[in-house]
Formats: sequence, C-alpha cells, structure tokens
Amino acid sequence: MKKLALLAFVVISIVACKEKDLTNDNPALPEENLQLKTSFLYGDKGIYEDSVLVNNKGNRFFITDIKFLLNNLYFIHTNKPERDSVLWDTGYYAISTDALTKFVAILEPGGYSGHYGFKIGLDSVAWANRPTNPRGDALTDADLIRNDGFGYNALVIKGRAIDPADPLDTAGNIPFEYNIGGYFISKKYRSDKLNFSLSSSSEVNLILNVDIEPIFNDFDIVAKPTVISDISDPVDYEIAEMMMDSLAVGLF
Repeated sequence: MKKLALLAFVVISIVACKEKDLTNDNPALPEENLQLKTSFLYGDKGIYEDSVLVNNKGNRFFITDIKFLLNNLYFIHTNKPERDSVLWDTGYYAISTDALTKFVAILEPGGYSGHYGFKIGLDSVAWANRPTNPRGDALTDADLIRNDGFGYNALVIKGRAIDPADPLDTAGNIPFEYNIGGYFISKKYRSDKLNFSLSSSSEVNLILNVDIEPIFNDFDIVAKPTVISDISDPVDYEIAEMMMDSLAVGLF
C-alpha cells in the first residue's frame, strides 16, 4: 500500500507540474512552436570572438558580445483582411551572441501569407503598458537594464580594439562598450512577404540576419570607445541614435 500511495503521489505531482506549465506565469512554455534563429554579421562575414574586424577608419577590433531587446512580435496577413494584424507575442526577449536561437510564441496551425515584424527597444509608452507578468527574459537581463532611470537598452555591443599606438598589441587592449537605448531610442523592422504552413506537430523557424557593419564601418572606435545614450549629452546621444538607426536586420 505504501508503494501504491507513493506512486500515486508521484503521478499527481507530475500532472500538477504539467498543468502549471500551461499558465501564462511560465515564460518558457513547451508548446511554443515559433523559433527565431539569429546570425550576427559584419557585412558578409560572421562574427566570432577571436576574429579581427577592420573598418574604414583603420580600426582593428574584436566583438565579444552583442545583445538586443526584441518585443512586439506581430504578423500582418495579406490574404485574410478580417485578421489584418495579429500580435504573435507580448513578451520581451534578449537575443544575443550567447542565445542565437529562442522559442518566442505559440502559433495556431494553418497557412500563413504575409509579413512579420518586431521592435528593438522599449519606449516609454510600451514600458508603461507592459504586461504585469511579461513573458521572456529581457526585462531581467543585467546588460539591458539601464541604471539611469530611463528603462532598458535596445542594443548593447561590447568588444576590444587593438591599440594603434602599441605595435605589440594583438589582443585588443582598448575595451569598448556601446549601450544604446532608453525611453526614446528604438527601431521597428518588418519582413518582405513570407509564405509558410504549420501543422499541430511542426515548428516554424524565422531567420534574423543582424549586420553591425553599417554602425562601425565609418566610426572611430578608438576615439570613442564608450556610448551610454546620455540624454543630457547631445554628442553622446546623437551617436547612440545613429547607431540604432544604422543597425541592419534582415528578416526571412
């Protein structure tokens, strides 16, 4: 009897845990069937931590981390006027060089024809209207949380530049870090028309090609190794806006 009671307790516990996972309180539901797959690029080259990149200013540098805050993932149907725009997911996700793939939404089975899009960054209106228990990991990410009272970073890029004054420097002795964001810096992206279908047992993979070359190709990293999106510093803030505007993301 004791063994039967123990077995019953285990079964009940497993069922209870499974039912809890189906609530909106859990940000990692197993039923998610839409996955984002991200590649970080410098032009037509992949970015690797040990690869030296060179820009038009003659800067030689390494990228050690890229991270951005993705939210407001939506789909616009082109063949269903009655469902013109559908918000796929209300979560906030940290996409980074350490997290290139991420399940982000639950889609209904069926055929899809249209455009998808999202926003990078969290403006003041979106912050004020965020869900009480938002899905995703971005709003607790230490790199994305700002310490100036202006919300979250939209984009963070870290790396090391090789010191041009030091002929022995091959590792990159000049650290750089760009924290781009706050309440007033964000950018929206939208795909070209896509067609795909989804069954009850399949998954959909959407591809993001994130290219930072437009940010850095004509930017002197050595002369300006730090940007913090300081709204009280016009020069710093203008550079932050330029960096956000220059971020190229291909959606496929």
